[in-house]
Amino acid sequence: MQSVFSTCATVMGQTAILTTAVAIEREMGMRRVLLVDDDDKSLLGVKMILLRADTEFKDISVCKDGLQAIDMLKMHPFDLIITDIKMPNMDGMEFIRSAQAVPNKPRFIIMSGYQNYNVAKEALRYGVREYLLKPVGRHELIESVRKIEEELIQEELLASEKTQNTHLHSMLITK
Repeated sequence: MQSVFSTCATVMGQTAILTTAVAIEREMGMRRVLLVDDDDKSLLGVKMILLRADTEFKDISVCKDGLQAIDMLKMHPFDLIITDIKMPNMDGMEFIRSAQAVPNKPRFIIMSGYQNYNVAKEALRYGVREYLLKPVGRHELIESVRKIEEELIQEELLASEKTQNTHLHSMLITK
């Protein structure tokens, strides 16, 4: 079995293609989100909330456990992952730890039926943005997603400004 890192390294030749595809999706106002939960009702509910919400998270994929999610993450970049903690095969925290090796790390939201301080504390160490308790209200979920969307927009603006500044700087040097 290959590690996440070696598999990602194998896929690196396709990075330019993936980057271009992601840029096109963003131009169209779509962001990619992966929902990971072993409960079909939760998956469907969150998917419907996101599709109806006024956000750019419209390209939605679903997985039933962390192992499937890691495989999906190796093949496609995601802006956001919303995951449960208690799942078969690979739980949510193990999945989040494994996902740290992926280039262009996505943002994470945990949705769990279990309030566990130690898990929440560990999740913060891995950059999880929100720990929501099930059942999650529609407004609470949308608010969390919008915060992450705003973070992504700010990062993209900063990256764009940095690129423009670098370009201007190189033009000034060559003159």
